[in-house]
Amino acid sequence: MKFKLLLFFIIFSLSSFAHQDHYVSYHKSNLYFQYRVGWEIKELDNKIEILILLTEKLLIEKKIKERIYINFAESHIDSAYCAVGFGKFVYEDFHKNHRSEHIGLKINIVDSDINIKELLNLVSVSLNNLHSIKRDQKQEIIDLHERLNGVDQYDTLISITSKVVSQYKITADKLVKKLISQKTYSNLTGPETFWNLDYYYQNNKFHFYNTSEPETKYNPRTGNDDIVKTFGEDILVVDNITETSGEWNYGHFVFINDSTFFYIPREKSDVQGPFKLDSIRFGRPPVRNLNYEYFGYGRFTMYFDNYITITKALFIPEKKILINNYHILEGKSIQNHIDAVEIPKEEKKKEFSIILMILPFLIISIAINIWLVQKRKN
Repeated sequence: MKFKLLLFFIIFSLSSFAHQDHYVSYHKSNLYFQYRVGWEIKELDNKIEILILLTEKLLIEKKIKERIYINFAESHIDSAYCAVGFGKFVYEDFHKNHRSEHIGLKINIVDSDINIKELLNLVSVSLNNLHSIKRDQKQEIIDLHERLNGVDQYDTLISITSKVVSQYKITADKLVKKLISQKTYSNLTGPETFWNLDYYYQNNKFHFYNTSEPETKYNPRTGNDDIVKTFGEDILVVDNITETSGEWNYGHFVFINDSTFFYIPREKSDVQGPFKLDSIRFGRPPVRNLNYEYFGYGRFTMYFDNYITITKALFIPEKKILINNYHILEGKSIQNHIDAVEIPKEEKKKEFSIILMILPFLIISIAINIWLVQKRKN
């Protein structure tokens, strides 16, 4: 009889949480920035902080005296708009519960995410073209792609055309290029150590780096320990991040959109992925639960809130296996599903090659044994 040791660990459980928008306002010198995001624990909040820091540097470098107002609101549906104009704006200080009126460049954004480089381009090029913006802005009707009591919803803003706004976003700007070439860390204090998850923004990419202590290996030729892996080396570079989830002792998950993720193990010195989840709704809430279990090998059960239903997925880092729609399979044997994807094609080819090599010897051996048996009978 075989006995299996079952160890069960719960990393954390984001129990059923009520959704409440997170409002932030920031004012320094002539920059007025306010934003609303759906969930503070997702990565959009950190990316906006990086955007604010780089925008401050941009205004200092350009020696701009005009006030600039940026208002961002996260959209949970596949809808977006960006309006750029010049005139009166109302800044709300959410911390002091105070409102004030000013005049300056106004940028209003509704989107599910941000592109830091594009928005920095937009700010810089808009400031270079204030005269054109004042001359060409007009009332724009914005389709919000929402219905309230059966009625389509629209917003009205004073702005230059969306075509010009899009052009400003992709216009190359030397100052922006200079600013984003520098490393900006997500914690805004510099690199972290001891297996924490951290990344920096540079050249419009997000760099996750090795946060473990330097790794050494004995060199018999010199009699010294040589450093083979250095703290701070990049282990994952991605174009975007939407969420990071996990715990230092069991590893972290890095989502680059609602359904695609990489896994960074506890040591923070390598990476697995990408892996693609099925049946995930656009604009989903953060990972609801993330449970770690040990059944001879570690595995994660991931819970996702699709607003109406809870979707589960099973991830086994050691075997690099992701089983989608685990909520359907749960309670049934999953070994067949693991076996179906466990052996990589390259390993199967190797096994097949070995069989082909052994097969002739096996046939010869069988033939010799048959011949010997017949000889004895005779």
